[in-house]
Amino acid sequence: MKKIIIALVFAACFLNGTIEARERITMFNSETETPGWTGVIIGRVISLGAREIADKELRQLAQEKTKVTVRIDNREGLLPGDELFVLDNKNLIVSRFTVVTINESRSFGYLLVGYGNFRRVQRDFRVAQHSKKAMGKNAYIHKARGDYHYTNGDTAKAIVEYEKAISVNDKYAESHIELGYIYLEKGIYQYALTAFDKAYKARSFIYDREDLLRLYNGIIRVRSYNAYSLELSNHKIIKRNIEEGIKVAREAVSLFPNSFELYYSLGRFYYENPEPHDVDAKNAFIRVLELQPNHVNSMVMLSELYNKHGNPERAMEYARKAISIDPVNKRARDILFKNEN
Repeated sequence: MKKIIIALVFAACFLNGTIEARERITMFNSETETPGWTGVIIGRVISLGAREIADKELRQLAQEKTKVTVRIDNREGLLPGDELFVLDNKNLIVSRFTVVTINESRSFGYLLVGYGNFRRVQRDFRVAQHSKKAMGKNAYIHKARGDYHYTNGDTAKAIVEYEKAISVNDKYAESHIELGYIYLEKGIYQYALTAFDKAYKARSFIYDREDLLRLYNGIIRVRSYNAYSLELSNHKIIKRNIEEGIKVAREAVSLFPNSFELYYSLGRFYYENPEPHDVDAKNAFIRVLELQPNHVNSMVMLSELYNKHGNPERAMEYARKAISIDPVNKRARDILFKNEN
């Protein structure tokens, strides 16, 4: 879901320096640990001290080296609450801590403060962040920049930023989704489907239900176009698009049972299948009318289904309902004409 907070996005667009530019290293918990894991250097220790304690008695017991101050080049991708690691000259982790504050100093630039056990820490030791967390935040920043440019009508720049987010984190489904919708708007359906398919494979990483719903709707739109609008004589391709559409639409209605649009899409896939599933189509259209009683297209398709299966009374019933809402509906009028004459 696009939530553009102008101040945040503006800052994300114009910050100097990026996480990609920071040095990457392999960190180890012990000298015998293999293969280690990747970290991103974000700064160096400039001072060690005692944590401030409000209680006087506890203050007397406060130990040295329980507070660390770290100088960082910039604060991009860093927030209070982030976990960081202090490394010695062998890349061994000698301490880990949580960021408490990040401030800007005229003399030293950006400084962050954290509390913990720093007995094995010395001044000038490097401080690192786990690369997955760092890169995930950088992907978010590129996504925010993409949203900013897209909202301001610069689609080309938006595509560049979304692709940067994906290059940092290929499982950042939200950026794939946004690319999919850009390609949809441009009528580049194959590119849109590729983007949506990548987002679908990473859907377990989507936390916002609105983003997930947009993903399902995007896939359904492409599959519907390939099945109904694309001029194809290859019935296998049409059938494959419909079957994929059914699969996604069924999954979608299980997650969003109150979406009449999803049920309509599911019903239409069943209805248009070269191997029709008329009962499933009927049930889907009935569900649409339960959720949206004035949905004319569902009434028309139900009318055609009942007419197909030799039930003219029900066919005319739904045709009349459709005409009462849409008096010039040709398909509904054809059903009435055939059964009344």
